[in-house]
Amino acid sequence: MDDLLHNKSWPDSGNFPRVTLCDFEVKVLGNVHRHTVQCVLMINMFNEKIFLFLWFWYFLLAAATICSLFYWIYISVVPSRQLNFVGKYLTGIEGYKMVDSQSLRRFVFHFLREDGVFLLRMVATHAGELPCYELAKALWNKYCDNKEGKMHDV
Repeated sequence: MDDLLHNKSWPDSGNFPRVTLCDFEVKVLGNVHRHTVQCVLMINMFNEKIFLFLWFWYFLLAAATICSLFYWIYISVVPSRQLNFVGKYLTGIEGYKMVDSQSLRRFVFHFLREDGVFLLRMVATHAGELPCYELAKALWNKYCDNKEGKMHDV
């Protein structure tokens, strides 16, 4: 890559030399004559192009991975993103009562916490929306049962 950036002639590149010296022997009338000539290595021309393509491909993959990492950190750390994500699944269940914001905050930050929200995101991403709705509903019911059980104890 350094040769390309500094506008260096590619035949001079040390990684994939295009031209080299070839030694061979020729028998003429019983005598063996050794010759050294310049040879073009065609396979290195192909290797050079493949290497260049793979270098840019890996660079693109690294950039996409870094962007994805920052996006996941953002959606995992910002509280409003967590509330919106979980709230979408709780209010999206047909025939299900609307959840007030204070109960939703307690459910997300005290019952699920960061790892529970992350788990819901993974289920939604890899299994689909419907299993995530069902899981969110089951977790909400468990939360409500725990909350009602604590009220009866008081």
